[in-house]
Amino acid sequence: MPKLAKTLTVLEVAKLSKQIGLHSVGGKDSPGLYLQVSSPDAISWVYRKVIDGKRHSIGMDSYPMVSLADARDKVKAYRVEVAERQQPPTCKAPAEARG
Repeated sequence: MPKLAKTLTVLEVAKLSKQIGLHSVGGKDSPGLYLQVSSPDAISWVYRKVIDGKRHSIGMDSYPMVSLADARDKVKAYRVEVAERQQPPTCKAPAEARG
């Protein structure tokens, strides 16, 4: 079983938005949810999931335009699609395949 990140609050996410990097924010409620901070002006939500043995990254709009609650809701919808064996329509090819 993979190690789950702590479920973060809105205030903790706001603090993370000032630190460059890929930050896991999902916890047990929405595993695979990340806040990607490329620069102070480029902050977005990303859902990462392994589907059929390949890692996929799904971009889910920018922060703070999409709230933490909305991002968690989108992750839940994506998880249902994957569980039903439907690939999410916004799924990007794994980085190794883009090469």
